[in-house]
Amino acid sequence: MQNDTIKIGICDDSKIKIRPVYISHRLSSCKFCDEIAVFHEGSVIQKGTHEALVADKSGKYYELWNAQAQYYADDAGAIA
Repeated sequence: MQNDTIKIGICDDSKIKIRPVYISHRLSSCKFCDEIAVFHEGSVIQKGTHEALVADKSGKYYELWNAQAQYYADDAGAIA
């Protein structure tokens, strides 16, 4: 089984902060992150919350979310 989560350390002069970084192609898991960065061809092309990114109908995140949406539907057919 593949582990999609990694942790990195960020050093701030006198303190060490640990910030989790979640890397995934499964957008249903990303919707619970505080901030999402969308990469395309090695560059960040969008940043924001799941709600903000999925509301931007011209964005890549919206395109990818809808391409995967069939897998997010609950038993009643609603997209989670």
